[in-house]
Amino acid sequence: MTGNGGDLIPIALEGAKATGAPLGAAIGTTLSNVWQGVLGDRVAAWRIKNAMSYNEPIHRLAEERGLTINLDRIPESFAFSWFDKATQEDSPEIQELFAQLLANAAGGNEDAMAKRNVELVGRLSPSDANLLQAIYEEYASKYGDHQNGQCWLADWEGFSKNTAREDLSIESISYENMQNLGVLEVERVTSLHASKLERWLRGQTGQDGGGFHTHYPVEDAILLSDEVYLTETGMSLLNALF
Repeated sequence: MTGNGGDLIPIALEGAKATGAPLGAAIGTTLSNVWQGVLGDRVAAWRIKNAMSYNEPIHRLAEERGLTINLDRIPESFAFSWFDKATQEDSPEIQELFAQLLANAAGGNEDAMAKRNVELVGRLSPSDANLLQAIYEEYASKYGDHQNGQCWLADWEGFSKNTAREDLSIESISYENMQNLGVLEVERVTSLHASKLERWLRGQTGQDGGGFHTHYPVEDAILLSDEVYLTETGMSLLNALF
């Protein structure tokens, strides 16, 4: 099979003929039955093709990370869940994440074996996958080794700037999707600017030498910022993949 998705159509039709339900013999058969037979074969061929594409990256990742592939470590429930989700993906970005997940699971990574992370990877778009890579690099630059629990990444402006990479295609909607999936959390934080607050207080009490006045608005001393945190869910996902 080649990479051309159109090649699956004749394969599916041949499979349908083999089972006695070709399109040419549709007389007397409901259209839904014919469509189910042809589509079922086409989807099966597509998923087998996707499954075969994981061999190379899984072994490459295991070698790069010094992991020993031990299939006995992988619970059947995880294996079925992984296969179900992974073979529905044909984008290189998502396939790479699923390969990382399986390689780490075979190496004994407990977060990688968590079914919730299989579900999360299956809900990512290629753009989301690129953003996740940028999030990991932002996290690693601050903390190095993996930690547990929620951790602060940056204020929203800094986070957006640091993750906007020219070498990665990231759509703006992916930032929202990471919050919807519970990977990121954005919290509005109120703080006070010390020197501006002091200046306002001095103006209120006449200590600035100009007498009592309200020349300095107190609003200048109040700072609002949106702070970006990696959640426990996000931390577990990073531990599972990287």
